[in-house]
Amino acid sequence: MRNIILSLCAATLTSGTGAACGHNPTRPDSRYVVVDGSDGAEVLDTVSNLIWQRCVVGKTWDAASKQCTGKARNVGWQVAMTLGADAPKPASAGSAWHLPSYMDLLSLLDLACRNPAVNAKWFADPDILFLWSGTSYEKLADYAWGLKYATGDITYDGKNEEFQVRLVRSSR
Repeated sequence: MRNIILSLCAATLTSGTGAACGHNPTRPDSRYVVVDGSDGAEVLDTVSNLIWQRCVVGKTWDAASKQCTGKARNVGWQVAMTLGADAPKPASAGSAWHLPSYMDLLSLLDLACRNPAVNAKWFADPDILFLWSGTSYEKLADYAWGLKYATGDITYDGKNEEFQVRLVRSSR
């Protein structure tokens, strides 16, 4: 995989297996709430006002077990850009589902956490390796930005590579 990694505060991340967070999470549990009518499948970030699908495309939220089930769908960037149109109808008002921008993905990062580098209560999924963003890499047209889920590294990769997608929408 050809990429440049921008390590986001690697010194503050803890190591080990499973989710590990430092003492001062930057994305505390209280930042998120379940969207009414979604049975837990949609989560509102009360700071960014973004609504995230709790599971990556291909998986579904199981309210009884409180986890994502099924198999994640790996897709190239061009396909990823179209997945919002095929997504389930949102549980509440707001915009339509779409591939998150580079900045949207940054809003998920918890710089105190690792494996995953997000709030594991709301977005835990051990199968995620890399999440696509809808933002092309400005210096190479055949590359797009994404998030390495375990480490929180923001990097770019070839648009022909196949990775996971977590859809987002605005609550407004």
